[in-house]
Amino acid sequence: MKIIISETHLDKLQEKLNELVNKYISGYIGEYLTRATFDTFIIYFLPDATNEDEYTIIEYDSDDGRLYIAKDFLLTICDMFNLKPLDVQLKINDWFINEENIYPKYVDTPRVSKHDL
Repeated sequence: MKIIISETHLDKLQEKLNELVNKYISGYIGEYLTRATFDTFIIYFLPDATNEDEYTIIEYDSDDGRLYIAKDFLLTICDMFNLKPLDVQLKINDWFINEENIYPKYVDTPRVSKHDL
């Protein structure tokens, strides 16, 4: 049996995947994270984190335009949706732009190697 998948089908599948990933990001952030601002920072954090490394999930610094994304959060989304880290960084960046109406200059996820991107 042959199955032919047209470009239109692939486009629709990609659109559905993007929608699912965006819903996950928005749902997770809305349910588990708290938003705070201080000085030049906007921070989305886990209020009940037991260790400082798990506290900040997303952080924007308006001084240098950096959007930080925690490695564990990024890799969780990569694993769930079989995406590359760069794809997830772009999706979170898009979410941030839509949510905050701020355009970061760059995205930073420490300890994610360049070849993973």
